[in-house]
Formats: sequence, C-alpha cells, structure tokens
Amino acid sequence: MNEGHDDRRIARAQVTRTAEDLRLALEFTEETCPRAYCWWWHSVNFDWEISVERGCKFRSLEELPDGHSRKGDCSRWNRCSSVDHYEPREPYLIADGIDGSKMRS
Repeated sequence: MNEGHDDRRIARAQVTRTAEDLRLALEFTEETCPRAYCWWWHSVNFDWEISVERGCKFRSLEELPDGHSRKGDCSRWNRCSSVDHYEPREPYLIADGIDGSKMRS
C-alpha cells in the first residue's frame, strides 16, 4: 500500500469543519479539487491557503497505484484533461454529510 493511502487503516481523525468550510465544500464540482475529501490531499483539513499543486501528494509518490500513470498532475479542474487521480476519502464525506457523487471522476 502506498503512503498516500496509509491513513485508510487508521480510525477517522476528529475534524471540526467550520460553517465556511462546509459552504465551500458544497460548491465542489467534478472539476474542483476536493482537497480534504481526496486521499491524496496532504491532510484531512481543507487548508484553503495552500495551492492545489502544493497540497496534492500524488506527484510525490515513488510507486503509483494500479490504474494511474505519470502522464501529468491531476487536472480534474481542466475539462480538456483526462488526468484525474481523485480517490474519495469517504469516511470524511459521510461524516460531513457531503454527497461525493458529484466529485466522481
């Protein structure tokens, strides 16, 4: 198992979302980086002040999971790109009451 998914084995950390966090999360679309709702995001917090390029840890993997390639960084927000490494962090989506289906790749 690669380091980006190691926290799947750990019980969900207690995270307190602000009303603003949840408001912004409800605006996520399939083109938006879901940040804390993706296993590749560097933490379980949204960290709005951090750019997507810095917060996504997919690019730093030494070994890629099955079905992924190094053809580029995740560009799910670019409709012309087929590169989407989104892996739903479902325990957090469920706990926050967020419908993750609109974020599916």
